[in-house]
Amino acid sequence: MGRFPRIVRWIVVLAAVIGVGIWRATVRHTTGSESGRTLVSQPDRDSSPSRPWRIATWNIHGGKGMDRRLDLGRTADGLRDYDFVGLNEVRGPASPWDFDQTKILGGRLHSGWLFLPYERRFCRDDFGNGVVGNTAVTNWIRIPLPNTCVKGHGNVTLLSTRHFSQDVHVLVTHIDHKTDRVLQLAAVGEIFDSLAPPAILMGDLNTRADDPTLARILGQPGVVEPLAALGKQQPDAQIDWILVKGLTCLDAGFEDTGASDHPLIWAELTLRKEPAATPATLTSVIQAATMPDHKPSRR
Repeated sequence: MGRFPRIVRWIVVLAAVIGVGIWRATVRHTTGSESGRTLVSQPDRDSSPSRPWRIATWNIHGGKGMDRRLDLGRTADGLRDYDFVGLNEVRGPASPWDFDQTKILGGRLHSGWLFLPYERRFCRDDFGNGVVGNTAVTNWIRIPLPNTCVKGHGNVTLLSTRHFSQDVHVLVTHIDHKTDRVLQLAAVGEIFDSLAPPAILMGDLNTRADDPTLARILGQPGVVEPLAALGKQQPDAQIDWILVKGLTCLDAGFEDTGASDHPLIWAELTLRKEPAATPATLTSVIQAATMPDHKPSRR
């Protein structure tokens, strides 16, 4: 009789310890900075300078369509016509039911791929952005953005890509839609401003065209939004954007197939003939972008 309560107490303590461990494993943590040189499984070729470059940005909603059905095959089908795609809301290897979605998409497309996480859970990269495509990447760096909430969208990645027989800088990001939106968009805008053309900013900015911060970015000399520049129809209440400078827009559009809760935005580009500018290095870009120190909360 005396031993039974003691065993019960130990069981309760053990259950509590296990419960705390499981809870801590599920808590979201932000990722830090990281850098590299190429995409995974990157094709070893430089795109032809005479061929237009087809790029796109797509928030894939973790592979779930408007019908709430997870179907990465459907997602991959929407990406087949593009040379370089920036992805948002991609699940990583911490999600056992849809393991490493960027890798899966790269495999289906027979293209290079790169997962760019901004959240970690279960001690693994869980959620973030990504890149797939057949455009060669020569350098990339993932830069944390100001954030007060881990479930925000807390990084931007600068990639040096090789097209038109020269480097084109591409920024891929997903901006928070709540508290941190203004600070993050301003930080990304500063980096984009500091890049010598040709350069591209793409991603879910969670910002509409009438937002003052976005208007300032669009108002910088040489910055073009392809849909507007070509007089094309834009998505209702557009928050996903491609902005370019130093490039000529040949065509642009959007596809809203229901494979995600966001449309895919695309543009077909060629090199603009203009005097060459001194290219910005990755180091100078980071130094030029003033980002306030912060300690993100955990929840």
